Amino acid sequence: MDDELAALVEPLTVAQEAVLKGGVMRGDRVLVVGPGTIGQAIALYARMAEAAEVVVVGKNDPHRFETLRALGFLDLIDTRDGDLETALASRFAGRKFDIIFEATGVPEVVQGALTFLRKEGVLLVAGIHPRPAALDLTRLVRERHQIRGSQRAPRHVWPRVLDSLVTEGERIRHMITHRMPLDQGVEALELARTRQASKIILSPVTRKRSS
Repeated sequence: MDDELAALVEPLTVAQEAVLKGGVMRGDRVLVVGPGTIGQAIALYARMAEAAEVVVVGKNDPHRFETLRALGFLDLIDTRDGDLETALASRFAGRKFDIIFEATGVPEVVQGALTFLRKEGVLLVAGIHPRPAALDLTRLVRERHQIRGSQRAPRHVWPRVLDSLVTEGERIRHMITHRMPLDQGVEALELARTRQASKIILSPVTRKRSS
């Protein structure tokens, strides 16, 4: 395995663990809210788990949507002109998801996502939130929803990810949109912060010594 694929292993383990915790099975309808690196990888592993449908939602995120298209995902929803519920209602009124993954870190997304979760469905929260989220607990009880959290992956998940990189590495490589030298690290962070890049690989440059 080459170095740049190896550099993807750790974030991929986070996503693989989320998919395992969510319990994705063949035929499931899956919604991923958040098109960043973790959201992209969750979509990949949900597809590898044979989900029947994988929909990814983002907000004003054309560059990362382009990456998702390169990864083979075409069912993408942009909420730039409204909120999550409005954007999804126009497409999925009456059709709910078996599992929803939250990978945004935006607390307001959580309640909106639950609206589109089927009865007894699972909401898997993978985002890190700056403040608590408000939830309609009565609705949660009546719908018998499950909310699960996932963060790091235990050791046994890592070999699964390595195996996936052996078999699907060239497809997964599309997650890498920029390759830059280490001394441009500040510029790379700015590209990531402004969402102009998806995954950036920084490589040390060996400088020749002057004689």
